[in-house]
Amino acid sequence: MDSIWDKIKQQYRTGTGLMRLLMINVGLFVALRLAYVLVRVFQGDPTLLLSQLQLEPVFPDFWFHPWTALSYMFVHFRLMHLITNLLLLYFFGSLLLRAFSERKLLLLYIGGGLAGAVLFLLGSLFIPALNAQAYNAPLIGASASVMAIMVFFTFVKPDTAVSLFVLGQLKLKYITLVVLVLTFAHANPSAYGSDLAHIGGALFGLFFALSEKEVLHWKKWFGPRSRMRVTYNRPFREQVDRPTDVDQDYRDRKKKQQETLDAILDKVKRSGYESLSKEEKQKLFDFSKHG
Repeated sequence: MDSIWDKIKQQYRTGTGLMRLLMINVGLFVALRLAYVLVRVFQGDPTLLLSQLQLEPVFPDFWFHPWTALSYMFVHFRLMHLITNLLLLYFFGSLLLRAFSERKLLLLYIGGGLAGAVLFLLGSLFIPALNAQAYNAPLIGASASVMAIMVFFTFVKPDTAVSLFVLGQLKLKYITLVVLVLTFAHANPSAYGSDLAHIGGALFGLFFALSEKEVLHWKKWFGPRSRMRVTYNRPFREQVDRPTDVDQDYRDRKKKQQETLDAILDKVKRSGYESLSKEEKQKLFDFSKHG
């Protein structure tokens, strides 16, 4: 019989990207709480481990712990903080995976978290009120990452219908509006730094949404360029007497081949060579060989 640990490992290996994100967050929470108890038992410093994972808003400290710009987005210490973030991550992440790839989910999670870290650090450096209480307000949690996923999907598909228990069906844009109001409607100065992180994540999600709707064309500027160049030379048409129907069949066949090639090249331009199916790659190879 498989142990619980074996089942967890199997679930991690076979689960979706969303499931892995949830498991990493829960696993780190459990590990940190156990470590906290053990350190207290042996009369050590219980904040030492957390200080190696949380994002400090003081630049001299950050330069000595640069990995915290990545680690903080997986770390929670309060149970309610963990539950709230993971419920939102599961809700919006599940919706996103119905329409987009796991790669986009992970990109939004990591990118949103990093954008939140950048805005958090800049705010702590340039905003006096945040700088004054910087030492008391390190950043942890997946909130900025969740914000990126939430804003991205809501902006791309705002009218998605979602069933919520006794409330019935609601459009996603209204659910997101409520979450945003609850997130920012407070007067707690110690939370202003985390608000900046939330804004950073939201801006990252908005940036990707505008790109998805082709309002911004960042892929054209920074995206990978296909290394394969395919040229197709139309054959010289010999002036020979042939029946009209044969000439028309030839022209129709060549026109169809050219349309197929144009469609494949357009797909490469939009999404890269790796987005092609096996059949499309073979057709592209055949065109380049005979072109």
